[in-house]
Amino acid sequence: MVFLERFYNHHLPVDPMNIDIVKQIMTLEEEEGAVLSGKTGAGWKDGVINSMPINGYFVGYVEKDDRTYFFATNLEASDLATGGKAKAITLQILRDQGLYPSQN
Repeated sequence: MVFLERFYNHHLPVDPMNIDIVKQIMTLEEEEGAVLSGKTGAGWKDGVINSMPINGYFVGYVEKDDRTYFFATNLEASDLATGGKAKAITLQILRDQGLYPSQN
């Protein structure tokens, strides 16, 4: 989380313009005034992409009501270990906590 916060607040040794470009790329959707930004990914056993993923992740943040909420979800060692599944679980948690709007 520390890295995400430093990234978000331009506290990395990187040109702020480049951080802003990455932030634009990371923006996934906007619902009812809440902006969701993040990145999914997965890792494979021994780095072999055709094998089953052994972990999936979704990291990012939600901007809502002049506040920013950072998150990181990591799934390991199951058939659910994909970035897409990590994103789905994260969105449900964010919705349950009232940090992101419910699906229509």
